[in-house]
Amino acid sequence: MLICNVKFLNDRKPFEVVILSVLLLLASSCELIEEEEQFSDLEVIVNGSLSGVPREGVSVNVYLTELDAKNEVNPITFSDDTDSNGIVLFPNLDPGSSYWIRANTLLLFSIKQTRQLKVGFNEFEITVL
Repeated sequence: MLICNVKFLNDRKPFEVVILSVLLLLASSCELIEEEEQFSDLEVIVNGSLSGVPREGVSVNVYLTELDAKNEVNPITFSDDTDSNGIVLFPNLDPGSSYWIRANTLLLFSIKQTRQLKVGFNEFEITVL
């Protein structure tokens, strides 16, 4: 089919060939954009429950089920620690899904379910003692 299109384009004037080539390129670019998978980024913010102060160095992980989070098995992300602002980012999660977040300190932990993630940036707050 590509050979037929090339033969057809060769019968045209050079200006028409350029215009048709640009239109074909734009049409194929639009199709490629639609086929790309879209992901969600999840920013988890960990604060102290009484003080509201951001907690640095808290280990956070993401799970598909509450049971996995409680048993600390089958995480869907690598564990990461919160920064000095109490924040950790988990990129490239599936939009339309909810996840279970587990935040661990040395002696305490907290498990909560996120809302359904939308495409792009999502925030989630979790508090620990």
